Amino acid sequence: MVEFKQFYTEREVSDKLAALIQIARPSNCLELSAGEGALIDAVLKKYPKVHVTAVDIDYKNASYLRGKYPDVNVLCGDSTLPELCDLINDSSFDIALCNPPFKSIVINSYISSLVFDMTGKKFKGDKVRAEIVFLLLNLKKLKS
Repeated sequence: MVEFKQFYTEREVSDKLAALIQIARPSNCLELSAGEGALIDAVLKKYPKVHVTAVDIDYKNASYLRGKYPDVNVLCGDSTLPELCDLINDSSFDIALCNPPFKSIVINSYISSLVFDMTGKKFKGDKVRAEIVFLLLNLKKLKS
């Protein structure tokens, strides 16, 4: 499944990333571009009791994730749209990670507000790199 500019994370990379997380007992984790679940696998291996909320834009991936992880809250949608953020129950997470799409996306009013809220700066231009938006979304959802 390689649609939507998807580049899946290798298990070794996921395991190394999870190994860098230094939280004693996280209660929840957010994954905004879950793909086929490589980062979820690594986080659940390290923290088997963590509650995961996973998002993917591809309905095939979301369906696959629901079958693979019956205890994970899987949402299918575009993480860069406000409607999806409204569906995410927890307003703050102990862990937030993702392998975002690497492409340019059109700036909408939600992204413009996000950039301003998180940086205090107005974005100039009509497109922004998706990885910047995903980073800001993750930072916004992390507990202080």
